[in-house]
Amino acid sequence: MSPRRPDNNPSPSHQAVPEGDNHNQWGSFGEQSSNQTAATRLAYYRTNTSSLLDFLKHSDQDSLDSFISVVRSGASHDDIFAVINQLASSTDMQRKEQNGGASS
Repeated sequence: MSPRRPDNNPSPSHQAVPEGDNHNQWGSFGEQSSNQTAATRLAYYRTNTSSLLDFLKHSDQDSLDSFISVVRSGASHDDIFAVINQLASSTDMQRKEQNGGASS
């Protein structure tokens, strides 16, 4: 299962910056938190882009048609990647059966 989309939750960078003497302390924490959020998003998109490309390279026409139908239905990113994982698993199993159980 793919990780949940990181930008479903508000980012700390979208919160108001408090005024007063603690501003520098909060700003420093906010920058660190923002960097962690950016790194999480980057990892999410890299993982899912890789999964998408692998799926597109190795899928049969029926799996691609199912995938396109899900995308065109307006499904969320999480739903789309859940379908990719499901279809990729069934495609992998079919490929193994065709190759006599040998891994690809």
